[in-house]
Amino acid sequence: MPTRIAEYYNELQRREGLDPVELVAEWAQLDTDAISAAFRNAFAASRIIEQAIPIRAGSSNQSIGNQVADFFVPVMNQNLEAYRIDACPGGGYPDKILVESASRRTFPFELKATSTWDAADSNRRVLTSSSRKLRQRFPGAVNHVLATMLYATGAGISRVQSLRLDFIEPGTLVNIRLEASVSHRLLAQATHRSTTIP
Repeated sequence: MPTRIAEYYNELQRREGLDPVELVAEWAQLDTDAISAAFRNAFAASRIIEQAIPIRAGSSNQSIGNQVADFFVPVMNQNLEAYRIDACPGGGYPDKILVESASRRTFPFELKATSTWDAADSNRRVLTSSSRKLRQRFPGAVNHVLATMLYATGAGISRVQSLRLDFIEPGTLVNIRLEASVSHRLLAQATHRSTTIP
């Protein structure tokens, strides 16, 4: 059942043993307009949709998407005015940070790449599974950007076709998938029976 992302983050923090703090903020129209215009202008100035992106032979779909994203970021950074995309080191969400040059404000920037966009597609696109990195990198409620790049591949090259920017709000609906995981440490400490052979 879809849940508001703000509610998800609160429940997630409780499960992590933390006192919940707001992790997602409402966007101001001025900011969404400015970011949209900056990317629109960078797309035009870079002529990125005309550029061929060489793809390594035998690449999986996920690898192709990663290669396209690796190509996309420096091209955008060379042409973005007033913003830049930086890496957000460490595992988990977000993988990138959008930085507003003048104010030094930062926004979680998650970049996804896909070869098809279908508004009826219900396949999962994982955003986040832990609040740790988000809480460490961003103090309090922050504006989130989900960037989805559409690309086409053929004859060993890919081309960027479009970019969709979703400005995530506290009321944005997400699906929650509860998962359980183990580690070698947990298995070694467990009270259940186990056997090692030989």
